[in-house]
Amino acid sequence: MSFALTVLLFGTACSNDDEENKDPFLTFIGDSEVARWDVKSFFPEYQTVNKGRSGAVVAHIEKMKNAAHGTYAIIILGTNNVHTLTTEMLYEYADRYMAALAELNGKRTFVFSIFPRSFAGDAPGLNTIIKELNAIIKEKCLLIPSFTYLDVYHELEKDDGINPEYSYDGLHLSKQGYELITWILKKNIK
Repeated sequence: MSFALTVLLFGTACSNDDEENKDPFLTFIGDSEVARWDVKSFFPEYQTVNKGRSGAVVAHIEKMKNAAHGTYAIIILGTNNVHTLTTEMLYEYADRYMAALAELNGKRTFVFSIFPRSFAGDAPGLNTIIKELNAIIKEKCLLIPSFTYLDVYHELEKDDGINPEYSYDGLHLSKQGYELITWILKKNIK
């Protein structure tokens, strides 16, 4: 087949009209909360790919440039970094975090707040750090038109930790936790 014919056929198959009629493709990126999210079951009406990785930190995301190119990027990240942060480090970390998310090149990017924690061994005051960091990340997301910040911290919180109804171990989401964040995301995608 000639190059011109190939380009013509490929161009027709990939026209903007075809793309506008399809539901968006969702690329889920982040830590174990993403890795454990059965996105195919929770989002049957969308094309999905799950690029979650247990233990993921910002350095992991920095290596994923263009991983969400042309898709809706769904991000849950930060809980594996927060235990190493002090209040003085939050703005620097948030800048690095946002730069990594921007490099994913999502058509739209949905950034979940870092979830509250009640994990055994968590340092006292960790949820205070998380709330402060979430406020900074939210502020930065508001400056980028293609970013939507999904503040689920208070939805998941109970008694200055994660609500046991939404977590089975004080860190990872239960089925009810995934149902809640799925509902919130779907409400914001439409």
